[in-house]
Amino acid sequence: MEELKLITPYSMFAPSEQFPSSDELPEGASVVKWTDRPVGAQFDLKANVVYQELSGEQQHLQIITPLDMLAPPDAPSKTYPLIVYIPGSAWHRQNVWIALTRMIEASQRGYVVAIVE
Repeated sequence: MEELKLITPYSMFAPSEQFPSSDELPEGASVVKWTDRPVGAQFDLKANVVYQELSGEQQHLQIITPLDMLAPPDAPSKTYPLIVYIPGSAWHRQNVWIALTRMIEASQRGYVVAIVE
């Protein structure tokens, strides 16, 4: 009698074939790396900013901006690099709040983050 084995969806492929990946980046893109550390910097969250209306339905951005609480009120505005975060949704409505904690951490490290719907 032959022994039956349970095969999970990805176990039939070699590990290198399970999740294809590439080290190539589109032109102009870069990788941001940082190590986790306690953070407590201030940030500003502008929620549900309408950026377009498509077929009668509004599309929104959640914009997180770092705040320099030590800067004097009349100091010139700083410019920051931008991270555009697009949550996956498998063609359903995105949960734009699911990665909010990680995106706030990026903002606290000096990035403006736009979470795109």
